[in-house]
Amino acid sequence: MTAQELFAQAARLPSEERRFLAEIIWETVDADLPTQWENDSTIAVEVQRRFDAFQAGREPGLTHDNVFAAAKKRSALDLAPLQLGKVLKPLNAEDDLLEEMLRNARD
Repeated sequence: MTAQELFAQAARLPSEERRFLAEIIWETVDADLPTQWENDSTIAVEVQRRFDAFQAGREPGLTHDNVFAAAKKRSALDLAPLQLGKVLKPLNAEDDLLEEMLRNARD
């Protein structure tokens, strides 16, 4: 299953299940972060370094509008709708891979 197919399936879930799915996916992303970011003090040092560079004029920073425009360009909601053809059999909890994943994650 491709990421687009999985997203198309996930987008049809009720909002509470989409939030839950986002949380468990984020946990896997969080687990992949470099080990140097595990320590809050290293994050604080990096934030301070970036802020100092901004104040000194070495980093221009971004406006609120620039940040949101860039985020919107990369939004999954901007993907073209996925056309999988005619529905042969509606998915249900018994044969739905995503539901199985959600059920297993809750246990």
